[in-house]
Amino acid sequence: MDEQRQAAYLQLIKKLIESPSEEKPQVLVDNFQLVDPGLLETIVSVAQEFDDIGNQNASDFLTNVTLELGELMGRDQQPIAIRKQTADILLKCGIWQYEKTRKFLKAVECWQKCLNIYQAIQDPIGEANSLGNLGNAYFSLGEYEQVIGFEEKCLAISREIQYRQGESGSLGILGNAYYFLEEYEKAIDFYKQRLAISREINDLIGEANSLGNLGEVYLSLGEYNRAISFQEESLAMSRKIGYTQGEANSVIALGKIYYFLEEHEKAIDFLERSLTISRKIICLQDLIFVHTCCDAPR
Repeated sequence: MDEQRQAAYLQLIKKLIESPSEEKPQVLVDNFQLVDPGLLETIVSVAQEFDDIGNQNASDFLTNVTLELGELMGRDQQPIAIRKQTADILLKCGIWQYEKTRKFLKAVECWQKCLNIYQAIQDPIGEANSLGNLGNAYFSLGEYEQVIGFEEKCLAISREIQYRQGESGSLGILGNAYYFLEEYEKAIDFYKQRLAISREINDLIGEANSLGNLGEVYLSLGEYNRAISFQEESLAMSRKIGYTQGEANSVIALGKIYYFLEEHEKAIDFLERSLTISRKIICLQDLIFVHTCCDAPR
């Protein structure tokens, strides 16, 4: 990007932040020649920087500006190339909101706007990704019926255009939704479909996750031997590929299974091993839970 134009973007962003609310629209009108995807991308980048240093007000303000400008630049009268770039930036902004700030509703706003653009310009991969991400966001919000609606649409598009990664992702989220709705047979069906695709496209993390998810379902069904078998297979795969989170998940799951089997020493052993893999709070919580229930000595 031209350094002079980048400096102009930053100057405009500074002016937007410092101007009174009623003057901000006019600031954009006065600088209309700078309103393009490059500005949008720079605004998101600066918003992320403000978030990193704890200036939440500035970060939130710039995120809202991103949404407003994104809608403006995604309109029908804009060239398709501009609309495509705008949708891609909104998609990435939603990912940042979802993964980093954990503002799921703001992520939904970003993804709904980019979905509208992708649909209008007939970009099926963008449409599938937006639908899948919306399903993810609603899953995090616990709105499982919404999840199913979005993921079924994503799945249909992904299959139509043979977008295997999108198909695999939707199958996994659908499995998760039905698992939390306690419709275990449906969850198993979706997880097995995802497992098959993961193996077909050599998605080793997807394979490990699918195996672990199947283990969780069989644990919920009380089929402990099958649960152990799937978790051990997931654990072996995670170790083979260096997938630390998957390894920790399987070790914790095996600890839970052995707890339900009242093999308390094995349960404690697995959960203690999980602490050497990941020092995340969930591991410690599970370990405290098992020690408390088993009244095991330390």
